Amino acid sequence: MTRCIAKLFILPLSLLILSGCEEERKAPKQPLALDTVVVKPKEIEIKYYFYPVEGIRTLTKLKEEFGSGGKKIILALNRLDSRNITRGDSLVVPDTIYDNIMPYSPFPKRVELLSRVKKLLIFSYSLQAFAAYEKGNLIRWGPTSLGKRSTPTPTGLLHTNWKSKSTISTIDSTWILPWAFNIDNFDGVSIHQFDLPGYPASHSCCRLLDTDAEWIYYWAEQWITTSDGEKIVAYGTPVIIYGKYDYKNPRPWKKLVTDSKANSLTQADMKDIIEPYIETIIRRAEKRDSVLAARQQNKKK
Repeated sequence: MTRCIAKLFILPLSLLILSGCEEERKAPKQPLALDTVVVKPKEIEIKYYFYPVEGIRTLTKLKEEFGSGGKKIILALNRLDSRNITRGDSLVVPDTIYDNIMPYSPFPKRVELLSRVKKLLIFSYSLQAFAAYEKGNLIRWGPTSLGKRSTPTPTGLLHTNWKSKSTISTIDSTWILPWAFNIDNFDGVSIHQFDLPGYPASHSCCRLLDTDAEWIYYWAEQWITTSDGEKIVAYGTPVIIYGKYDYKNPRPWKKLVTDSKANSLTQADMKDIIEPYIETIIRRAEKRDSVLAARQQNKKK
């Protein structure tokens, strides 16, 4: 099975001797992107309608009509980047444009089940969207393109392992993959920036917009391994990938035109997604905290 990975991805675990937290300490603090600013809009129902695609000029029209921020929101709602704007004959557009993407989230703003979880990433196959939670609070969401039918992204509980600011695909050396964060070391699956065409298209990786991939690169935590790189001492940030994509019917976000809540996940939905893994997530997080505390204590000696 082909994989959309960097050459480094295929090295054995013993060669990947990473300290787990060194790069985070050196990384500069990143400014919040436009879509990370959480606002509290008035409680009004956002409705959606179809907007015709008229070739590449559509980008200019979107910016003229909805502003630069509105254009980005509309592209994200349709799981597209600007390079893929001409795919399809229409876009789903909201009747209300806020100054960030948070009001359009299909994920709930608060999940009590995650109140004890420091950080968690969730990727929805059915919605082609991701969410980032801190202590149960939704702090970011955005579009993704997961694995296509022939090379699906693995589902279940994974973790962020090691990362690289820029890697090269083993499938095509012209494919540069910025902000790569490995989540399956043996199969070489990672989170990284790459094209978003509006449907699952990757070689098993989790494609993101550049701003989202960079944000996760600095936000998520790396694993901690033994000095020889053979064993995992502490896991990185938990990642849950769930669901299946419906290839037979129109893309899920198209349903928003007739039902503005069609993509909205309920608390019961989130419980079904998270509950099978919550004990493992909490146990591994506690182990990580104890490892980091022990290392900090040793430094003081």
